[in-house]
Amino acid sequence: MIWRWLMTITVGLMAGFWEVSVTPFMPSELAWYPLLPIAVLLLVSSKRARAFAALAAGGMILDAYRWAQIDVATLRLVLVLLILDAVSNRLLTNRSVYASVVLVWIGRLIDWVGAYLLSLIGTWIDPTKYPWHLPVDAWWVLILDAGSVALGFLLIAGFTRRFVTLGKRESLF
Repeated sequence: MIWRWLMTITVGLMAGFWEVSVTPFMPSELAWYPLLPIAVLLLVSSKRARAFAALAAGGMILDAYRWAQIDVATLRLVLVLLILDAVSNRLLTNRSVYASVVLVWIGRLIDWVGAYLLSLIGTWIDPTKYPWHLPVDAWWVLILDAGSVALGFLLIAGFTRRFVTLGKRESLF
């Protein structure tokens, strides 16, 4: 039990380190931000507390390394996950690849809006700071999010058989 928590926190820390150390140096078409897709996969496939733990650990790394910007990534991402949990439970009731992709897209859009609103507050406090803007190729980020969540979902479904129904199909003949 404790090993699962340690693995979850380690994965969150690694995703946070990836976002602050590798992603800024990649071309815009390959810039992958793994923290939110990992949290969505944990939300869909595991307990919601593990998704919060991974997201909080990665958010703390983002906050620690992005000290020049006014951004409370830990709080913002945890609020995004709370909204995604509510959407998952109330609107997207099934655990499918499509629902997971929709969740990560909703989460990414809410994250971008939240980051923009926080940056507006920051520019109001310090006008020399520039407001946050979308990534250069925002649609590439959405495509990479959808692909990584779909691949992760299918791998989880294939290895754990958690989402596979074991019933037989009825044949007509």
